[in-house]
Amino acid sequence: MTKQKFFEELTNALMPVDPSIRAELLADINEHFTEGASFGLSEEEICEKLGQPSQIAEQVLEEYAANKGQNSYWRDAKGESDGIKDAVGNLMSSIGDIIESATGNVKIYNMQEEVSRSFEDAMQSAKDATSRIQRDVERNMKDYTSRVKGGYEVNIDETFSGVTGMDINLGSCNVQVVPHQGPDTRLVINGTSKYNYFVRMVQNGCLIIAEKHPIVRFELFSFNPALNATIYVPAGFNGVINSSLSSGNTSIKDIRGNLNLKASSGNIYIDGHTGGTANIRTSSGRIDINNSTIGIISGTSSSGGVNLEAHETGVLKLTCSSGNMNVKAEKIGGDTQLTASSGNLRLVAREISGNITARTSSGTTHVSLPKDANCRIDVSKSKHVNKNIQVSGNPQSPYVLKLSAGSGATIIEALR
Repeated sequence: MTKQKFFEELTNALMPVDPSIRAELLADINEHFTEGASFGLSEEEICEKLGQPSQIAEQVLEEYAANKGQNSYWRDAKGESDGIKDAVGNLMSSIGDIIESATGNVKIYNMQEEVSRSFEDAMQSAKDATSRIQRDVERNMKDYTSRVKGGYEVNIDETFSGVTGMDINLGSCNVQVVPHQGPDTRLVINGTSKYNYFVRMVQNGCLIIAEKHPIVRFELFSFNPALNATIYVPAGFNGVINSSLSSGNTSIKDIRGNLNLKASSGNIYIDGHTGGTANIRTSSGRIDINNSTIGIISGTSSSGGVNLEAHETGVLKLTCSSGNMNVKAEKIGGDTQLTASSGNLRLVAREISGNITARTSSGTTHVSLPKDANCRIDVSKSKHVNKNIQVSGNPQSPYVLKLSAGSGATIIEALR
């Protein structure tokens, strides 16, 4: 596909997006064509790296819709816009009332005076709304004018009070959240960024951290994250953490709270965490969960392995499309689904109190259990079963362990 054809298809597919965002996104992609050419790539090769325009547009529209519903600035601006509409509505209502009640005894200048006063109120409301939005933007965004190779130099070190949750939306950045001694939350970001505007604000207890442009960005030729962000939270922090990165690693250590973590390209590490739920997704990277107690875990790695080691697990749903999966626990304490599409699956558990499904499409399913594990073992969908040491299980148990391997062996062995 040529560059011209690529832009024609993408432009048409992005028509529902705000024109200013669409123009900026197309400009960003055009930069990649320029940068790709400097690497000696042809237009066709760059198009192949970017992917199909329809797929790019689908991702952009999805995030655009999500940002419209969640982005605080959009909500604030919408609220101000509604206020302006209300003021104009009041103006039109006043005009209607005057016209409706007008008689020969009402002088025309009275009508003009009322219309003028209502119009001035509407204009003042619009002016105030614009000023408030501008003040918010100026207060929460800082212009980094120190240009360096690759973008802008970033050096943020700020402290926030009353933080009970986080919403992190960054591009190419390594992010870690760790506890420290102190009542406040400290944000430190260093490195270089393509953009020179960052939002840092607390809204209803939620610390919002975002680069200027929240819509999808493409990092085709800069594979290493250029930014490092560390968020120091008070010991015992217990709140929701939402994080979305274009590329870079995410690390959560020794804190509490529910987690919603997403990375287009990067590893996700969770260590010593206590929480109710964890929803984790990385398109290209590994998921590691260690020494954590989380009631419900849903984790997906499209390209990378999944490793979990815990004393006790709750409800588990882990999937890796390409890579190995390793799950080790003293106790499997809830219903568990483990799927490795292309790779080996290893499960080690000393106690079972939930249904378990463990399967691979291409690879080996290897399970280690006590000889008298409290479960019924179902290997009916496994073509090659190798029982090194007989594990009888418990035929009367309410729990079922279903094992399968599409084109590999299923191995069941007893723990020593």
